[in-house]
Formats: sequence, C-alpha cells, structure tokens
Amino acid sequence: MADVMRAIAVRYLSGVRAPARLFYYPGSDLKIVDKLLGLFSRSGAEHFVEVFGGSGVVTYHVAARGMFKTVIYNDVDDLLTGTFAAVRDMPQEVAWRLLLTPCSRRYWQRVARAMRTGEIRYWTRADRAAAVIFYHHMAVAGVANRTSGASFLGARVRPDGSIASRCGELVVVAAAVLEWAVAWHHVVIENMDFRDVIRKYDSDRTLFYCDPPYIAERWGRYYRYYFEHRDMQDLLELLRGVKGRFVLKLTVRNLRYDYVRNFAKNYAAETLDVRVSNKRKNEGRIALIHNMPGLDAWMWT
Repeated sequence: MADVMRAIAVRYLSGVRAPARLFYYPGSDLKIVDKLLGLFSRSGAEHFVEVFGGSGVVTYHVAARGMFKTVIYNDVDDLLTGTFAAVRDMPQEVAWRLLLTPCSRRYWQRVARAMRTGEIRYWTRADRAAAVIFYHHMAVAGVANRTSGASFLGARVRPDGSIASRCGELVVVAAAVLEWAVAWHHVVIENMDFRDVIRKYDSDRTLFYCDPPYIAERWGRYYRYYFEHRDMQDLLELLRGVKGRFVLKLTVRNLRYDYVRNFAKNYAAETLDVRVSNKRKNEGRIALIHNMPGLDAWMWT
C-alpha cells in the first residue's frame, strides 16, 4: 500500500510547478543567476566547477542548460553534498519523505539538534536529505548554523495582513526534488576543501565559480564551516595561478580589506546592486571579479 501511495504522490508531483530553488540558503545566487550564466558563456571552458556549492542554484541552472561537458558541484559541508547526491540518486524517496515530514517547530528543532551533534549522519540517506532540505527551507534566511540565531519560520505575517506559510510550500519543494534530479543526473559531486578541488580540476579548459562564505565575523556565522582571512588569502593566491578561467563573487564587505582590493584591481569586474540577507543599503553591492579574455582590469573605487 505504501508503494502505491508513493507512486500516486510522485505522479501528482510531476504536474506541480517546481520553484527555482530547492531550499533557502544564505548568499544564494538566485537573483543574479542569469547574469552569471551570461558571464560563464564567455569563458570558452568545457568544464565547470562550483567551488563553494552551497544552495546548488548555480550548478542546477548550468547543468539544466547543458553549458559545459562536465559540471562539478563541491562543498566542504558533507550534509549539503550528501543531500544533493541523494536528490540525484533517489529523488522519489527524498520527495516522498518530504511529503511525510511533520511541519512543526519541534521536529525542526530535532533536526537542528541532530545536525549539531552529528546524529543525523546515522539516518538513512533519504531521511537525512529530506531533513536537511526541510531544515534550511524552514529556517530564517536558510541559515545553516543555529548559533547565528536561526529559528523556525513556519509562517509570517505580510505587510498587507495576510499570512505566508512555508509549511504550505513543502509540496512544491518535493516537486523541485524530482525536477532537480533530472538536471543533476550527470553532475559530479565532491566534498572537498576548496584548495583541494581547485588543484584537482585546474586546467586550461576549466571555469571555477567561487562564491566564498562571508569572512568569519558576524556574517560568517551563517554557515556550518567558518571562512577566515587566511582562507580568503589562500583562495586569492590559488586563483592568481589557475590555468583556466574563474569568476569570483565578493560583497562590498570583502572589498574593504586591502589584500582583497589589491587582488581585485588586477582583473576585470562587474558590479551589481543586489540586496543580500539584510536591509542595509551598503550590503547590497556585489562584484563579479573574473579573468575572462579581452577585458580590461577593473578600477576599484
């Protein structure tokens, strides 16, 4: 009976319009993905590596459009890489478990505790993937680290007085799992430190997309793994020496550091105004720094 119900549910989900994201995540590139794809298309590369994969939005759109012969998603967070591997390999099981997930604060807190203690690694692949998707989707700003003040966001009151419920979105999230599985069918998933994945895949036919976490001050606590100044320095040094192409996304907060500005001034860049994670105006500017051919160096101001 359970198999029959699951088959009926999967058939129903195939007709549901899936959202553009699988789950909420801090720093997601959903708002700028079209700009990124246009930039990537100028690279002339055959292989694409998303070094700090995070929400997987960029990998999804690159893979769905067949822009490169090889697409590699990488993240140091094994819960994220395990989730996307399960979505790729067993989408129906993950979608079914999402439909069965109790949308409650208590269950969200249980998942958060299991993520924090490591207990979640003993759950089945499908259960773990559904729980991680549920956790991020229901967390304020999709943050990955509870010490950042993340809390359950089952519903919120809109300015017009109506109520938006994320619990009501779980059906379309389950539908997204099935859709994303198709795009991710041939994606290579790596769970490596950024230094290792860049060294492993560097070639004159590779494009690296780097969207590093916020440097670990207040904003760095949005993620399960912190990103320190020494990490940023290592990343910039690696990008200086890559054989292929790179696109580096940085917020205006990153560019206040001298060593970052000294790196950026040697490359071309495009500046975008996008509000990120909060309402402060000076948080809205981001720069896409890159080494695409035939473009002049950026004069940073």
